[in-house]
Amino acid sequence: MGKNPSQTQGDNHPVENASWNDAVAFCEKLSVKDRKHYRLPTEAEWEYSCGPEADPYSFGEGNLDDFAWYKANSGEATHDVATKKPNQWGLYDMHGNVWQWAPMVTALRR
Repeated sequence: MGKNPSQTQGDNHPVENASWNDAVAFCEKLSVKDRKHYRLPTEAEWEYSCGPEADPYSFGEGNLDDFAWYKANSGEATHDVATKKPNQWGLYDMHGNVWQWAPMVTALRR
């Protein structure tokens, strides 16, 4: 994208401080590069992908520490993506690490 607005940078770190417009622009550039259509998930898609049906932690089948970086276990720093367990759809980082616009951006195609 030409610049990384993150305070903590690294090849596998999440990008923080990105706006909704930044995320949309990323999808557009990725679509051109890959010749596929990428987009942000709808609210309903987001809720489905990280809701109770997709999340073992919500069912009491796991410890939150197994699925998410959050205040109590993160040292108040971001961590490499996909270092915790995925949900049942194979999506990582649906909870915690940083607030995200679209962790599913490359998973969703029209």
